[in-house]
Amino acid sequence: MKTKLKVLIADDSGEFGQDCALVLKNYGMDVVLCEKDGAKVKQELEKRKFDIILVDMFMRNLDALGLLFALKENN
Repeated sequence: MKTKLKVLIADDSGEFGQDCALVLKNYGMDVVLCEKDGAKVKQELEKRKFDIILVDMFMRNLDALGLLFALKENN
């Protein structure tokens, strides 16, 4: 049985996130749309493992680079 890739998308453009999710789901991926808030994205990443993370560079509370550094510290 083939394992689905798990993808997290956090973007402030609702259309962009939904369009990406639709395309990725059509390719058989498991997609989670997350609010564009770096702290909330970090919480979601602490709850589950994802194979791909697609985040907007500029987010509230924690930008994408801050998120990457925080994730690196925890691993």
